[in-house]
Amino acid sequence: MSDGGEAVSVTKLLYRCARQRWHRVVGVVAMVVGIVAMLAGWLGISRVTLTTEQIPYLVSGGLGGLFALGVAATLWLSGDMRDEFDALSDIRNMMADAIEANPAGAAPSGSIPPTGQAPRTALAATTNSDR
Repeated sequence: MSDGGEAVSVTKLLYRCARQRWHRVVGVVAMVVGIVAMLAGWLGISRVTLTTEQIPYLVSGGLGGLFALGVAATLWLSGDMRDEFDALSDIRNMMADAIEANPAGAAPSGSIPPTGQAPRTALAATTNSDR
């Protein structure tokens, strides 16, 4: 696969990806479990006519499936948040590297010279009397 380097198998790559993104892997598994539980509950309810016989299918399939889908959604969003935190961490590290490379605070060539005034934003422009 590579030029004299160690060949990495597809299984190892999938395992590494699954370890890094475990939120999404478990979320997809929970989604599949939720869909299967809801389908099993629906099939069970559709076969019986008495309401008292339908309640166990509703509880186990319907509520169990909804719970699993809620867990799946939570884990998927948790994975998204982790990706965002990783991106912010990369930005912070790049900024720290730039500050270390230029500790004197001199403006890089081609940048806009400072005017001595802080930029006025909408938040800074509001006062307590405006609220």
